[in-house]
Amino acid sequence: MSNLISIYLNVCLAFAVVVAGDWAEWRGPARDGISTEKNLPAKWSPTGENLAWRAPYGGRSGPIVMGDRVYLQNTAGQGETEQERVERWRAEALEKAGYDHDGAVELASHHDVDLHQAIRLLESGCPAETALRILL
Repeated sequence: MSNLISIYLNVCLAFAVVVAGDWAEWRGPARDGISTEKNLPAKWSPTGENLAWRAPYGGRSGPIVMGDRVYLQNTAGQGETEQERVERWRAEALEKAGYDHDGAVELASHHDVDLHQAIRLLESGCPAETALRILL
């Protein structure tokens, strides 16, 4: 019975890939960067030649196309970057553990400093100023 379900799911998935023209993954449905679409521009430029739309983009994932929409997992534009959010979270944890605000922010920006080790130093009775000198 489980073999029949597995075969059925595989056939459905294969059919969905054959039927769909969506680019749900990086480099397209076959992950080869080849489009079966016809009459596509051979070239385009940021200045406008064959440019359909423009948006700030930055991140480590490629855009995908589903139907008539483009989806971006994007860190560009307004607001904090992922690195800024992580550093803010680290600084809050260090400040809660007993570091002063400036020391916590300084430690949080050093990604080679182990957050748990920094907190354990204070928990073991080490003064925050001394811990900063040890860690930095």
